[in-house]
Amino acid sequence: MRKVFLMFVCCAGLVAADGIPEAQSGGEGTAKSNTTLAGTPFLQVKLYGGMRTLTGDERPYELRLIYSNGGSDRAYGDKFAETRGSGGLGLMSETSIQMPLHIGVGLDLQFGSFFMLGGSLGVGYNIPVITDQLWLQLKADLQYSFAYIGMGDVPVSSLRIKGTTIYGPELDVTTSFFMLRPEVNTYFRITGEVLLMAGVGYQLPTPSSKVEFVFSGKDYDDKNVSERLKHDSPNVNFQLDGVQVDKIKVTSKGIIFNVAIAIEI
Repeated sequence: MRKVFLMFVCCAGLVAADGIPEAQSGGEGTAKSNTTLAGTPFLQVKLYGGMRTLTGDERPYELRLIYSNGGSDRAYGDKFAETRGSGGLGLMSETSIQMPLHIGVGLDLQFGSFFMLGGSLGVGYNIPVITDQLWLQLKADLQYSFAYIGMGDVPVSSLRIKGTTIYGPELDVTTSFFMLRPEVNTYFRITGEVLLMAGVGYQLPTPSSKVEFVFSGKDYDDKNVSERLKHDSPNVNFQLDGVQVDKIKVTSKGIIFNVAIAIEI
């Protein structure tokens, strides 16, 4: 009998912790709440943005497109990807700042020296500084990102891809890599469910994967035609500073600053 009673108490506790009923308007009974017995929401959604450090590859480049008949066309320039001011935006769903353990998943967009889009998974720890008002967060995100370098117009009037001549051709280069981003963030409660965040972090990327080249343009009938060629294709020869390469040195390495609005749900 005692075992049955203890099992009942445990089950009741789990059900109660799942949510406290809240009164609905108009006297229509109660609805399940997202608040635990301790009054702590379980999740929050965060929209953030700020400064990023994206380093380009400023070596002179030449990309030669080689045809099966032995002919070729080439694209070239003084700087493959120029380093310039960069920023970022992101959206993350994470455990509430009021909970000790931080777990979050999100999407991260960075732009400037090049365009980068990735998905992230983060873990960390939340430390209360002022009860229900101010918190310090220590966390690290592991992110997998695709980098996209738009090279613009190829300096020839036409190219042949997929057996078709395209006019006004454009060239884009893509690659991908993993990145670790430790952060230190401060959360401050503005109103009941809204928090303001400010933080600093550092991006640590792994070496990039092999590059791919995307040629695109319009054919004689004004239809869009594109072709993706890998670095080891016999139809391309890619050189940086006169040396044939299969990887590029664009990277998301350096200090970042973020501000964010988080809403507990």
